[in-house]
Amino acid sequence: MSRVPYSSALDVVVSPDNVPETLPRPADFTLVDDVARPTLAMLDPRLTKLPGYVIRHELAKQWGQLLEGLNGVELPCTMPKNIVGPVVYVTRPQHPPNRVPFFPTHAIALTTPLTILTPPNAPVTVLAIHGTVLAAHCAKIVLAAPVQSTKPGFLCLPVLRLHLQSMTAFVALRAFMYSRRADTFLTSLMPFIPAFLAKLRSDDARAIIKATQDP
Repeated sequence: MSRVPYSSALDVVVSPDNVPETLPRPADFTLVDDVARPTLAMLDPRLTKLPGYVIRHELAKQWGQLLEGLNGVELPCTMPKNIVGPVVYVTRPQHPPNRVPFFPTHAIALTTPLTILTPPNAPVTVLAIHGTVLAAHCAKIVLAAPVQSTKPGFLCLPVLRLHLQSMTAFVALRAFMYSRRADTFLTSLMPFIPAFLAKLRSDDARAIIKATQDP
């Protein structure tokens, strides 16, 4: 039996006749989901039937109004842990009648892992966020339902408590959820040569992030 030359075998592998026109996809994309679909169903039911990447693309179209609403809300940078309740009230910003920003729907109280030495009034970092943005990036996140404010002129934001190893990293991650700028996100986490960042593409950034996650 004669051996097939290596070049011939390679030709068989890459032959256009053997390349399928379509690739198989799961019948139900929610089986391999990367978004918190129950939370999205509560916040914006229109998004629940879309794949995760489409949801993030649709939110990116609203980036200007989302960021305007986020930046317009003034929250204290830190609050004593023992006074952070289930909701936090913030002043509803003024806006032109012809342009209504998308105000954040939730607040996140960030703390590092607690120890027996952590005082009850330890400072907690508080951040505002849109629930849809968080749910579109964090598959296992569970948020409380939005609350209608009982105080005129104020927004009522349900509080999600998160215990994280690095609050700085989450602050950078929140910025990426809105901007989708992989270069800015990576720069905030580790130093890079400017010339490298200038040539960085989104595909390259995803490959770098994946490489850091692989064992």
